[in-house]
Amino acid sequence: MSNGMILEEEILNHVSENKKIQSCKERTVMDTRKKQPFLAWNKKVTDTNTEKFRKLIEEKYQIRLGLCENGSWILRQQMVYCHPSIEKVVIIPTRQETLSIDTSNIRNCCFLPEFLESGKNPDGSVPEIVFEQLPFDHPLFLVFTSGTTGLPKAPVHGGGTFLPLLIDIAFHWNLKPGDTLFSFIPMGWAVWNWFLPAMALGVRLMLYSGSSSYIRNGLNMWDTLAKYKATWWFVEPCSLDKIEKKEMFPKPESNLDHLKAVCICGSPVKVQNIAYIQSKIKKDVFAASLYGTTESHGFLSGYDWNLPSYAGEVQVPALGKDIHCFDSQGRSVVGKLGELVITTRSPSFPLYLWKDEDGSVVHKAYLDLYPGTWCPHDECWINPKSRGIVIVGRSDDTLIQNGECFGSADIYFAIHDMEEIIDYICVGQTSPDGDVRVVLFVKLAEGVRFSPELNTKICQKIEVELWRELVPELVLDVKDIPYNLNGKRMETFDVLVAVVHYNNGNEWWFALTVCFIAVPSLSMTGFSLRWYLVDADEKRLPPVSTTRWILRIVFLVLQMGPLLRYIDSLYFGLKSNRSRSKVQDQVDFYKQMIYEDADATLLRLFECFMEAAPQLVLQLYIYAIAQADSPDFYTWTEVIQLISMFSSLLSMAWALASYQRALRYSLEEKKNMTLCGSIVQVIWRFFDIASRVLALGLFASIFPNYFFIVCAVRYGVMFVWIRFMDTEFCDNKCGEFFYNVVLGIIFIFCYFNPKDSPTRRRFTFYYTVTFLENSALMCAWFIYCPAHVAYKYPAMFMQFLSFVLGLVIMIIYYLLLHPTKNISVWDHWIKTKPTAIQMCGGITNTVNGAPPNEVQEHKL
Repeated sequence: MSNGMILEEEILNHVSENKKIQSCKERTVMDTRKKQPFLAWNKKVTDTNTEKFRKLIEEKYQIRLGLCENGSWILRQQMVYCHPSIEKVVIIPTRQETLSIDTSNIRNCCFLPEFLESGKNPDGSVPEIVFEQLPFDHPLFLVFTSGTTGLPKAPVHGGGTFLPLLIDIAFHWNLKPGDTLFSFIPMGWAVWNWFLPAMALGVRLMLYSGSSSYIRNGLNMWDTLAKYKATWWFVEPCSLDKIEKKEMFPKPESNLDHLKAVCICGSPVKVQNIAYIQSKIKKDVFAASLYGTTESHGFLSGYDWNLPSYAGEVQVPALGKDIHCFDSQGRSVVGKLGELVITTRSPSFPLYLWKDEDGSVVHKAYLDLYPGTWCPHDECWINPKSRGIVIVGRSDDTLIQNGECFGSADIYFAIHDMEEIIDYICVGQTSPDGDVRVVLFVKLAEGVRFSPELNTKICQKIEVELWRELVPELVLDVKDIPYNLNGKRMETFDVLVAVVHYNNGNEWWFALTVCFIAVPSLSMTGFSLRWYLVDADEKRLPPVSTTRWILRIVFLVLQMGPLLRYIDSLYFGLKSNRSRSKVQDQVDFYKQMIYEDADATLLRLFECFMEAAPQLVLQLYIYAIAQADSPDFYTWTEVIQLISMFSSLLSMAWALASYQRALRYSLEEKKNMTLCGSIVQVIWRFFDIASRVLALGLFASIFPNYFFIVCAVRYGVMFVWIRFMDTEFCDNKCGEFFYNVVLGIIFIFCYFNPKDSPTRRRFTFYYTVTFLENSALMCAWFIYCPAHVAYKYPAMFMQFLSFVLGLVIMIIYYLLLHPTKNISVWDHWIKTKPTAIQMCGGITNTVNGAPPNEVQEHKL
């Protein structure tokens, strides 16, 4: 016999909303005449979008589904009335007035007490229950996934799936007869079923449906737990957030002595969730997270009461579950971000997927990524010290907001027929404190403008088609939607998510993101363009053609200013070589070649320290947090990463040395650097910058927020110091100011002499400050860095050694290899060209009359 059950609240809704009932009845009768049953349901209780749910049910039962206006709380009656398989309708009264309601219009209807009495023998005795003996893997029930990658999948589970649940309840949770398990999990979610086996152990179930922050009869959630003497409480992180934000605490008379554990599940647990419970509610309560999936129908993790539990970590795998974290090559890793996998079969896994006759769907969804290994598509990280598992979140496109788990396709379905929108993309944004919200980007049709009214219309459309909790917290219009090479929307496109920082009020993060990209590019473009204009004026060069100016603009826009300067330097060098018959032209072209080379090296220097240096610190930061005690420390990925960092350091060191060499060529009465001196300076700069980058990167790996404060303070001190040096690089105050701004960035990483004057005192001040700062950063990192980190002592030693080597090599360079004689570079060139001197009868130390040092001092 197939029974239908109606809750009391639904009956009361029928009575209080007669008009609504009548409209729905008319639609039901009309469909009944067509001999096609009409089924409507409360859209709030489904965990998939309506369209997907409708397709599945209609295909299975050959019935038509519908949804009344303003939501349907009242068509349960029509559902059980018209569906031919319903033989008995049982009403569960929870209020006394329910028993007096007239139910004559509901066929085969009775109340729960009457229904229970109908099962007794004529003499009033209860008949013996005879259980059907079925195989362990006999199909028992199915559940539906969220449907992120298409239609929802329906894992079919057998009776054996309850065995792992009994193990969890008895051994991991340590629940005993008489304990009370208080569940906040809503009905319709697979987790709701997981607690049913507890009754087999004599555990009482308290199932709560409603808002966690709701206060009823003066009792909040904590008071309710105390009232019913709950032993275990299962709750979602978002519900805890709501309780904490509303500052809900137990009343003085509420006794929580019975509460032994608070189990947090459903989404990644935040550290503040645990801190709130143990600091504000009950200090000795066991508060920890559990992990499970709809497909496995049970918890994949458990509790060990003999071990400590760390906030934000899943303590241990459940008995019989061999959990690992796999990298992209399918190797088990510790201390690295990877895919959570289960390498052993378990009765909690589904028998098969509904309508997956050949097993292709289940293999493609869960077994193909790592052949033979179950992959639920969650990212995790195993703490190498505690061996706890940190669940990072879904590695597919699942979105989680307000505790609801749904797919981006759900949102797309809701708005797909809106004429104002021609394309869209929905992404999840995680804030630094772990909160998650959904952001919808829309591309509007031609002629449509984004307005508050359109924003409201989009949100209302999603609420009507789905439900309120799925409405994105932010809707933004964009000019276009990014797609990957396979033609799929790039839901993880970082640039779009970065835009949200500004709209969310995080101007600092937004500005930082833009600065890393825009500031180096704009600075190089500005300097290079300004120098072209100044060169044409001060060198009194021939007018440049329009074609060449267009070529310059194209190179500057493509961020290839240094390359164009190198090309010009090569061009003037070839022109000088070919002008042997005209000695004056040969000298002029030679000087222009040197100027272009000096400009190119300076631009390259700016690029290195404004773009490459910060990215090198970021690369070291990522390497530091990812390499904590990893068993695969020397994989090819790590080797390539180390080589990349080494080459970046070498590039910055060479940029400094090459500019110094080019600058001395272009300045009057300066002796050129020797090849040996250039090599030694590269080595000096390499160790100098390496020690600084190590200190910054390692400090950032432990204190990412304080890192920006350290850099800001350092930059401020260096910038003020540079201003007091009274540099004379530019011919106007504005240009000099911006030049000092750029120098301040370079001074964060190394010393760069901005003025031709004795440098001993400046070097002493700089290296003293840098040594003290590096020492403070490294000490802070060393103290707070976990003891298990394999590179802790080597990194400390390497940073100190690098600083000392840089200082020693610098002293050697200045004592033995630094050119100190004042000799004109032009005289050096003239000495190498005696024939040209005799032919010309001597030349001036100018380029068309302009002294070289004057040109360099007034670039801007």
